[in-house]
Amino acid sequence: MITVRDMQKELIQENIRLIAGEKGLDRIIEHVNVQEFPFKSTRVYPNTLVLTTFYGFKDTNEIIEHFEWYVKIGVSGVCMHNVVYSEVPEKVVKLANEIDLPLFFIPKKISYNTLYEKYNDLIYQEKTKLKNEIDQLNQSMLNALLHEKDNHFIIQSIGKYLNEPIIYLNQEMNIVSLWNSGQFSRLGLKERLDEVTKVHRESFNEVRITRKAVEVKAPKTTALSYFQILPVNNKLDFYGYLIIGQENPEVPFRDMIIKNALTALILDAMKKNQIKEFHKNKDIKLLEEIFLGKRDSEIVLEDFYFDIRNIHYLLIAEPEDKSTLRELYHFIEKKVVEDVDGLVWIMNKKVFALTQKQLKEDKELALSGKKLRIGLSGKLKAFTNRDLKMMYEQAGVALHFSHIQGKDIGRWEELGFEKITYFLGKSDLLKDYHLDYLQPLIDYDQKNDTNFIHTLYVYLKTFFSLKESGEKLHLHPNTVKYRVNKIEELLGMKVDDPNHYMNLMLAFKSYFYLAKAKEISI
Repeated sequence: MITVRDMQKELIQENIRLIAGEKGLDRIIEHVNVQEFPFKSTRVYPNTLVLTTFYGFKDTNEIIEHFEWYVKIGVSGVCMHNVVYSEVPEKVVKLANEIDLPLFFIPKKISYNTLYEKYNDLIYQEKTKLKNEIDQLNQSMLNALLHEKDNHFIIQSIGKYLNEPIIYLNQEMNIVSLWNSGQFSRLGLKERLDEVTKVHRESFNEVRITRKAVEVKAPKTTALSYFQILPVNNKLDFYGYLIIGQENPEVPFRDMIIKNALTALILDAMKKNQIKEFHKNKDIKLLEEIFLGKRDSEIVLEDFYFDIRNIHYLLIAEPEDKSTLRELYHFIEKKVVEDVDGLVWIMNKKVFALTQKQLKEDKELALSGKKLRIGLSGKLKAFTNRDLKMMYEQAGVALHFSHIQGKDIGRWEELGFEKITYFLGKSDLLKDYHLDYLQPLIDYDQKNDTNFIHTLYVYLKTFFSLKESGEKLHLHPNTVKYRVNKIEELLGMKVDDPNHYMNLMLAFKSYFYLAKAKEISI
């Protein structure tokens, strides 16, 4: 749970000051959003930290009116950038203090992205803290677990107390443990479960997504009226479903007993996942060392805890909005990596995934309408340091060209000349390769206000066809011929010579690539 006070500690480091509303610092932050216009939008959720310049507000009174609306819907606080207002209006400060709404003032040199990064850092600090707290679990709850009395013991205990059928399913909806109240045999209870999961599949999806319990009608073949489906989860992870047949809803302290049982199941799942996460993190660290060229000794499959013999591709995904990085991580984990042994992690503010299969169609990669770019490597040839590092570089280049080409997915295997132009641009020796061939035309065009560069490119693209070039350039073929002759005179070469043709086409690819990269600043 992240509070405004937690955020304040981070913002102080960037000289972002709290101006008012100090009594509201314990408000919870669940979202960070930008709002520049006075719309009472449903996209501004409760517990949102609003970032704004108030650019679209006509005056201070309209800002004050909007502050009152913020309080009504439960906004956590406001960060006001000084691009429009060099100082916070006095009336706004006074109101923020009266309604205990934290108000921060952002210096001009600080971008919204800095605040998003600070919030994301807090989220991941919270996850790390949660993992560390596993070692400090309440001793009374650990006793059963430490004595090998794990989830089966928990299910038996709650079942006996409530005298109701209890079923614990994992996230794949497989039975982990169950207790029969006596109304059914174990086989009969499993059959009733099959009926419930078949009829109420959408309810299970709802529980997983909303993390809230639901009640569903029991099958007609039972004397029960309802089954209750409860999520077994903490704030960050989902572990499964606890299903309780409601035979005795009036049992004293029923809700408290169920809550304690859920806590125990969560602790048990976290304990088991801790071991898995420990080994996963070791594997990821090893892979990152290889990717970044920091490992000298050759790796072997036995170095890895996870079975990654069938891993063939590396995916690198990057959201346009960095605040959705965590959402993108879960999206990749659930929707893209369908392999049991696929690995997903975050490095350098990008999501990395090792997968067994190629991606599906681009249209299936929508992230709640948010924009993302994906780079996909070629197929891994061999499980060696060299080939793994090459796979990493391929995915990075493919991601780079997804930006250049405006595609959702860049695929290494679909890149041609682009591979060469990328590495030409990275080489100090060859980054000006295109100028060796095109500089005379660039100079001539600038001096004479002509466009011989474009004429030559079209002429080469049409493979020396005067007629087709003329149609594309809206010129008579004879005019094209005149221009080509002039171009050859300036370049001192015959452009239809096979060697010169290849060099010129590569020069053009490099020329256009560098221009596009500069345009979009990557």
